[in-house]
Amino acid sequence: MTLKDICTTQETSRRLKEAGFPQEGLFYWVECFQMIEKETEKGVYEKKKIWLLEPTENINHSYHNYIRAFTFSELWYLLPKMLEKDLEMFWIDLYVSLQNPPVNVIGYTYLDSNEKGCHIEILVTIRKELLQEAAAELALWCVKEGYLNPKKEE
Repeated sequence: MTLKDICTTQETSRRLKEAGFPQEGLFYWVECFQMIEKETEKGVYEKKKIWLLEPTENINHSYHNYIRAFTFSELWYLLPKMLEKDLEMFWIDLYVSLQNPPVNVIGYTYLDSNEKGCHIEILVTIRKELLQEAAAELALWCVKEGYLNPKKEE
């Protein structure tokens, strides 16, 4: 398993940063330059900008352009476990759909059961192959809908 298997993509990480999520974490996308052997007007090598996924101990925060890469656990900690809408409480719901290929499903669901039966209402559902990507999309939805203020979580 690599860091790319457990961390949000660079694009998702950038969207989380823009939404105001805290940038202190375990892993980061770090901007670096790679020297590529190629005949150019200035010489034999050309600099190419790349982004690498690195653990926090491998980066110097004062010299690098970096974006926090979130793990599912970090996002789970930040997500509200319960939301209130129209006097109903929606609970966070997480499961794996056994379709082919399997998909991680996360969202908020209201369940009411009484003598007449069971009533289920879904507020939002996010389906993604990677669990951390699903949690990130749900966190961004919570910010957009006003259920989560990431700046307050710092």
